[in-house]
Amino acid sequence: MILESARRLMLLVAAVVFVAACDRGEITGARWQEMTAEQKTLVVKSLIGGETATARKGGPPRSYSGTADEYVERIDAAYNRGDRRNVEEIWRDLAD
Repeated sequence: MILESARRLMLLVAAVVFVAACDRGEITGARWQEMTAEQKTLVVKSLIGGETATARKGGPPRSYSGTADEYVERIDAAYNRGDRRNVEEIWRDLAD
């Protein structure tokens, strides 16, 4: 049981690191809306990781205290309201 949980955690961490390491490019509203829930969650987790890394390097701290799923819902809601900005621009406005 513990071994399986540890394996899942390692796979999740590897996936997040992979996405963060790859050039995501600009994620437009159209591209976001085509993504699966899992893909959206992975994008948000990479954005959270990027903010954490920036803060640890002494960059301007922005606080994101919600869960990845909460941010996915908030980004989806922004696009449902007609927001046309890319995901990264919406993300910056979601800071606490």
